[in-house]
Amino acid sequence: MKKVALLFTIILTCFTSTLFARKIEGQIISSADTQNVVFNIPFRFLSKVPNFERLQIRVRYYDASGKLVTLKPDDAEEIRFMLGREQIRMLSRPNTIGANIFSNQKNIFLRLKIDGPLKMFHYYYTQTSPGMYSGATGGMSAGSSYSVENSILQKNNGELKRPRGLFFRKDMCEYFSDCPQLIERIEAKDFRRSDMEAIVRFYNLNCAR
Repeated sequence: MKKVALLFTIILTCFTSTLFARKIEGQIISSADTQNVVFNIPFRFLSKVPNFERLQIRVRYYDASGKLVTLKPDDAEEIRFMLGREQIRMLSRPNTIGANIFSNQKNIFLRLKIDGPLKMFHYYYTQTSPGMYSGATGGMSAGSSYSVENSILQKNNGELKRPRGLFFRKDMCEYFSDCPQLIERIEAKDFRRSDMEAIVRFYNLNCAR
């Protein structure tokens, strides 16, 4: 019974992580120029959302001859493409947050959510929950895996900041030491961890230099 449950978990994980690609027009931006290309954007099975976790490491596009070329974060400053009416921007940043430890790239593509003096990015990774033992059946239930997104902050061209969940208030008060108005709102719990977008917009409106 345990072997069957384990096999089911492996099959389910492989199935849900299967990638499908769509051709989407976009741009590769570097210090030298902007190149219009057709990207081969990966999607998970039955998902309308790109596999941003994969795009953080690399993106593939078609060159003039129709050949697929791999572009890595070390090789460009930014990639852009439209998904419906939304423009997706992924900026190359030094990987100082310890992401993708198995990659030999110095940089990582991060999805830009808010632009400005204080930028907010989203970083994506896969969280896995193990199967649970059931005393009633004497077997293991199937585990699951799901994508998680974390907010990453950057003031101007400074280092990336990944807020800590357990010490969010302390972390943010230290990070925003140049903005007493924002610290006051965070300490008063007007802004919580779930209000990251509002925090970034408040800083850019009231405290950015």
